[in-house]
Amino acid sequence: MRVVILLLLLATGIVRAESESEAQRLLAEGTRLFTEDASFEAARDAFARSFELEPSWRALNGIALVEQQQGKLVQALATYEKLIGQFDAILSDAQRSTVATRITGLQAKISTVEVSARQPAAVTLDTDDLGTGPLRVTKRVLPGRHVFFATLAGYQSLTRAIVLVPGERRVVDLELVPERVVVKVEQVPLRRRFHRSAPWVVGASGAALIIVGGFAHALAGHDFDRFDASVAAASGSPPMSVPGDPSLRDRAILERRIAYGAYTAGGLAVIVGAVLLAVNQPRPVDARVTTSAVQLVPVHAGIGVSVRF
Repeated sequence: MRVVILLLLLATGIVRAESESEAQRLLAEGTRLFTEDASFEAARDAFARSFELEPSWRALNGIALVEQQQGKLVQALATYEKLIGQFDAILSDAQRSTVATRITGLQAKISTVEVSARQPAAVTLDTDDLGTGPLRVTKRVLPGRHVFFATLAGYQSLTRAIVLVPGERRVVDLELVPERVVVKVEQVPLRRRFHRSAPWVVGASGAALIIVGGFAHALAGHDFDRFDASVAAASGSPPMSVPGDPSLRDRAILERRIAYGAYTAGGLAVIVGAVLLAVNQPRPVDARVTTSAVQLVPVHAGIGVSVRF
């Protein structure tokens, strides 16, 4: 049993020694790529792989130097702070002072914003998603122009641009304004009860009957005049009760009846046509909607307007 334990310890020590050896090799390779070849991305990759195998302050120092050379000042500052946080106890005073000087120099070159949003809005800074409020986030950024964007349903979207100078610390409070009015326009399909020509056909038919009644009335008057003339001719002057041509009188009476009937039927047809014209106006297909309307409905903190026509 002791032999097995000794073998496991020996194997562990060998693996660890190999990892340390590989980590040292990667440190040397990263240093060469950085100082001699100026191949910064490859150097950073070598330092990062070395740190994964065997965490060391030298690997973090190499990563920070590469990031600083690449202009990634915010990342470089974070890496130096990580170096101090993990390896401060084993650093010499000179090494600690060097790192502190670099941190101070980077802090003077970058800017810091404190973003707060009390509403549950989705907030972004440039292309970075800061999350959904309520939130308070501290973000390091490079100096220059930066844009905040916040959105929330029922509120007006907010866009705010700021310009930061090196070393500046800015507090930004984002507050969205409720939408005052939401206009919702709905086009409802319309239809008529009858064909659009039906009221006009009925009304025109009534007018035609009235005209026919007028002709019949005129004929009746003409025949009555002829009957009176025949009576006058038969009896002399002054007229006496001598019967004239009875057929003229009967025809005149029939024509007058036809005229009165045509007047009555035509008038009714005109009235019906007018009523049909009124009730045959275009109506919404939805039977529940009977008239055009503008409705005010609450929308969050604002007012919604629903227009139907």
